[in-house]
Amino acid sequence: MKDLVYHPLDESKEEIRVLTLLPGAWDEPLRGVITIMPFAAKSSHAYDALSYVWGSTDDPASMLVRTELHSLNSVQCDTRDDFAFLVIGKNLSIALPYLRYPDKSRTLWINAICINQNDLTERSSQVQRMHIIFARASRVIMWLGPETSTTKLAFKKIEHINSIWQLSCWSLA
Repeated sequence: MKDLVYHPLDESKEEIRVLTLLPGAWDEPLRGVITIMPFAAKSSHAYDALSYVWGSTDDPASMLVRTELHSLNSVQCDTRDDFAFLVIGKNLSIALPYLRYPDKSRTLWINAICINQNDLTERSSQVQRMHIIFARASRVIMWLGPETSTTKLAFKKIEHINSIWQLSCWSLA
């Protein structure tokens, strides 16, 4: 298996990369397709943006990916041996099985994957664009980690605050 090679982005077209997370069962290896897409204001590609803590670089994981140029419209589960290894952080490797659908692909923008972290020029340019990338996303997903007894309590409090806020917003109308 080879290591992943990123295709360069065309800054004049304001391109970004997205990851199409291929479907699979919980215990199957993570597989995805990294695709370059134009990011002009008129582009209508739907993707979800993931916000999460990268965490420690100790104990990294990997996933199988391949890259394609500008073919976001129909990503299929390809069985060819053209996948490469991409090293990802532990927190991301824990999050992705929760975000993967069992029966269909899911398009995500994840900075650790969609930005070539080894290209300092690209990384600088893409980081400056992140606020727009998140603003144009169909959804922004905040990954806080797997459920624990502490997070269960935190979400109950958030739901309670949300219900109060919704009531106060309605009463102001």
